[in-house]
Amino acid sequence: MNSSISFDVSNIFNLSEYSIIGFFVIAILLFTFYMVTDGSVRFINKAGYNTGQKSILFLITQGLFLLILLWLRDTAFFIDYGVSSFLLTNLLMIFISYVRRGSVVLFSFNRSILFIFVFSLYAAQIITLFNDKKEKENRSLLLTKLENTQDHIAEFLFTEVERSILKDKFIMSYLGSSSQRLLTDAYIDEVIQKRLSQLYFKGYWDKYELQVNCFDRQGRSITQKNDLTNVSIELYKDLLSTKGSETDNPSLHYITNSVGRHSYIAWLNIFTEANEYMGSLIIELNSKSYRETEGFPELLISDKVETGKEFAGYSYAIYRNNKLIRQHGNFAYLLSSGNYWQIRDLEDEELFVNIDGYSHLFSNSGSDELIAISKKRGTFINYITLFSYLFAFHFTLFIIFYLLIRMFFFSLIIPVSFKGRIQISFLSIVIASILIFGAGSIIYIYNRYQLNQSEGIREQLNSITRDLELDFNRARGPLADISQATRFNMEQLANTLSLDFNLYSFDGFLLFTTQNKIFEQGLAGETMNRIAYQNLKVLQKSQFNHFENIGLLSFISSYKPIKNLNNETIGFINLPYFAKQNVLEGEISGFLVALINIYVLLFSFAIISTFAISSRITEPLRLIQERLSKITFGTSNEAIEYKSKDEIGLLVHEYNRMIDELAQSANLLARSERETAWREMAKQVAHEIKNPLTPMKLNLQHLQKAWEDKSENLDLIMHKLSNTLIEQIDTLSSIANEFSNFAKMPKPNNAKIDLSNILKVCCDLYSESEDVNISFEPYKAIDMWIFADKDQLSRVFSNLLKNAIQSVPVGTHGEIRVKITRENGNYVTEIKDNGIGIPTDQISNIFVPNFTTKTGGTGLGLAMVKNIIEFSNGSIWFNSVADEGTTFYVSLPVYENSSNEN
Repeated sequence: MNSSISFDVSNIFNLSEYSIIGFFVIAILLFTFYMVTDGSVRFINKAGYNTGQKSILFLITQGLFLLILLWLRDTAFFIDYGVSSFLLTNLLMIFISYVRRGSVVLFSFNRSILFIFVFSLYAAQIITLFNDKKEKENRSLLLTKLENTQDHIAEFLFTEVERSILKDKFIMSYLGSSSQRLLTDAYIDEVIQKRLSQLYFKGYWDKYELQVNCFDRQGRSITQKNDLTNVSIELYKDLLSTKGSETDNPSLHYITNSVGRHSYIAWLNIFTEANEYMGSLIIELNSKSYRETEGFPELLISDKVETGKEFAGYSYAIYRNNKLIRQHGNFAYLLSSGNYWQIRDLEDEELFVNIDGYSHLFSNSGSDELIAISKKRGTFINYITLFSYLFAFHFTLFIIFYLLIRMFFFSLIIPVSFKGRIQISFLSIVIASILIFGAGSIIYIYNRYQLNQSEGIREQLNSITRDLELDFNRARGPLADISQATRFNMEQLANTLSLDFNLYSFDGFLLFTTQNKIFEQGLAGETMNRIAYQNLKVLQKSQFNHFENIGLLSFISSYKPIKNLNNETIGFINLPYFAKQNVLEGEISGFLVALINIYVLLFSFAIISTFAISSRITEPLRLIQERLSKITFGTSNEAIEYKSKDEIGLLVHEYNRMIDELAQSANLLARSERETAWREMAKQVAHEIKNPLTPMKLNLQHLQKAWEDKSENLDLIMHKLSNTLIEQIDTLSSIANEFSNFAKMPKPNNAKIDLSNILKVCCDLYSESEDVNISFEPYKAIDMWIFADKDQLSRVFSNLLKNAIQSVPVGTHGEIRVKITRENGNYVTEIKDNGIGIPTDQISNIFVPNFTTKTGGTGLGLAMVKNIIEFSNGSIWFNSVADEGTTFYVSLPVYENSSNEN
């Protein structure tokens, strides 16, 4: 949190490679959080925990989170981010749980985009808090710099000025005794001050008032002024000891003055070439009024020199005795600090307040002085811009990693759906449009700025040329013989216009410049640019503009010929625009930042809109596909409501017509199948009834013959035949009951029931069977809810347990195991016996009505079982090995609220 990495995307040119690394680290942390949370949610869902257990787990995690926050409560992290991080993180966890509630698919492209969207919102909020905190810390540092009003550029430039003054023989001679006697009508101070002003303290130094005092070897003032105006050297010593502070140059001292004004005292000891002490020059430098440092080329400023760029984007004001004495920036401050009611109780402290859309930092620096530094508050647009950058960045990372995973673990050829093709096409068009229009706009605006700058330079160049031609024509001398007065006038002109210019002779040699240092330090040659010279002298152009370079600095340079009274070219003037090149770069970068922000916002909006629009377009097709996959012959299939009369509407209409016709066909087929089935069933029942009727008829005929013959064993025959007839009548009754049960299959009364409880009751019912052991192993969950008919499900398991018991041969101890497991959202009941098994040739007919493997029975039991299970949206199957046993499996879906009820 104490990182100095910039995450302020309002100006992307301020971002560094460390900013990109920071964004990447944030993306990894968010991805890790998602994987942990999503994995935990999927594990909890798969474990079958109920709502109460999930709530307990959630409260436990909240408790742990709160303990961590309490442990960090005294740290800066908790103060700045604790509460917001806690709330936002909980919202993310709840959101992931909600999305995962009905989804078991591990990866979904659309869901990934949704999570990228939400996580980008989360990251934007956290980074906004971070940026706001860092900005306020930076503002406090800037406040300290305002309180310390040293002019670092002046301190940097003074080193070169000092070196020149100490070598100036003219000054040495005036400090000598022989020169002093010659000065009877003028003050030495004034002579030296004039020389220093004209030769050394010019250009940037014009912002200072210059006062020079000279002292001899004994420290006495060298002046012809009266004693009342003499300045004692002791006075300067006291001033430096009480209000002076050292600078990087030991000869230059900063004087603590009223806030908003620069004051320096330079103490120079003058020596002859023989190292003989001649006296001292004490130079007072007091700023006239504050003026920005524009006009001085950055090329000549060391990287260690503070140029005030850190105040870009800020406004500030300085009050003394409640009166505004200085202000800078776009914010309009009140003339009296007493009018700010928000700071009436401010003492020796700093206070942040919001006024008129700006965030203000007020500081009472003492001595009745108040400093305010202000910055325009971020708006919702700033938050949206940050979100757009993060969303675009995260989306790009996601696509890259997705393609890498596809390339290394799967096929790089991705099967693209119709929806995917719409998304790719739409995004491609949008991105191409953004790139084309963005590049065109940037080129147009850049060229427009260049044109405006060229026109401004042309006007300034014409103005300077007219003034110089007037001066030269009045002098009527050769251009090479520039008088001292003319030089002084040109320097004043450059200072007034805050411009730099160079004057070249007709042969292209430098005659005058406002920036001697560029040529003294060898950064530029003292001859005119060859291309410009050729265009003006050879091609006779009236003006020529082009780009020139000094080191890494590129700038516009404009040239124009200077004419005499005879309209003859006598020289050339050059206006290099390097002093304000930063202004041009600032304007262009400002526009580029705004343009890039807009296009990133459009790009993010295009991504979101693409998925929303494509989903809306393909939703009817998805519905058709979903309904087609659910079409079941013989059941009620749901129609699709779609009101539009477009192509998709026609397709929906045909689908609805098809399911209506299918329903009619199903009804006709079902009626035909029922009739056929009943005919087959009637023939089968007739056959089953005919089997016991034949022996009954024979027995009755035998009884009739015995009666007619008056058989002696008539009573015995009667008793035997009665038992046989009763047994055959019971068989007929059983056939009638089974057939009645199969025919009367009632409509299931499905409800939420506990599978474990039903199985336990059935196992207890048959546990008393002789020579059979039934073991029951329930699933680990306490409640195993399913959606089915309780009575019919009891009949199913009773039938299966009865069949299992009957399959055990006589003389063998029966072992029947009942076990419940959970697989893919279903409870699977396993009923395993150690009976005789099912012969291979009979396996395919087990669930066919009227088929049985037993000598008795109708074969309707397992057919009924299958019907009941299928009506409950389940399935039944079995594995059997002859002479080893059979295992039946019954799979029923886990109860999930309305999804099962529907």
